[in-house]
Amino acid sequence: GPGDIAVMAVLFSLTVAKGIWASWEANKSRREGPGAVATSEGFFLAGRKMPFWAVGLSIFASNIGTEHFVGQAGAAAASGMPVSIYEWSAGLLIFFLGWGLAPMYLELGLTTMPEWFERRFNAPCRFVIALISIIAYILTKIAATLFAGAVLLEVVLEISMWVSVPIVLAFTAVYAASGGLRAVMFTDVGQATIFIIGGAVGLGWSLA
Repeated sequence: GPGDIAVMAVLFSLTVAKGIWASWEANKSRREGPGAVATSEGFFLAGRKMPFWAVGLSIFASNIGTEHFVGQAGAAAASGMPVSIYEWSAGLLIFFLGWGLAPMYLELGLTTMPEWFERRFNAPCRFVIALISIIAYILTKIAATLFAGAVLLEVVLEISMWVSVPIVLAFTAVYAASGGLRAVMFTDVGQATIFIIGGAVGLGWSLA
C-alpha cells in the first residue's frame, strides 16, 4: 500500500544520503595523514580512527541483513527456534575474533587477512586466499542478501529483481570505492539503527 511505499522511499533516501555524506567526509581528509582514503590503511581500516560505537554497530549490521529478516524469519516461522542456533554460534565467533584474533592482527599492523598469509607463507598463498574469499563471499553472503532484498522490493514496490539489484550494486560500489571502510561503517550505523527499530516493531507486532 501507499504506507509501505512511503516507508521504503524514506529509508532508501536516508541510506543514499548517509552513503554520500560518509563518502564526502572520508574524501575530505584524503591527504590528511594515515587516515586518508588514498592509503591502504585509510581505505581498508578507516585510518584506525573509528569510534567504538561505530565499530560495534557496523559489526552488527554486517552480520544482519535482508537474508535474516526475510529468509531466516520465514525458516523460523516454519521450523521453530533451532534456526536461531546459527546466529548464537556467530555471536560467539565474533567475540573470539574481537578478544582473540584482532589484538594479534593489530599488533602485526595488518591491513587485510590475505596479507597475513603472505607474511606467514608467500605471495601466491595471499592471492589464492583473496580469490577464494571473494568467490565465497559473492556466492554466499552477497547473493543471498541481494536476492532477499530483491524479493522484498518486488513484493512491496513491485520492482523487478533485474532492475533493483543493479541499482543497489551500483550505489554500494560507488560509495564503498570512494569512501572506503569509513563510508561503509557510517552507512552501517544507519542500517543497524533501522534493523534494531524495525526488528523491535516487527516483534511487538507479531506478539500483539
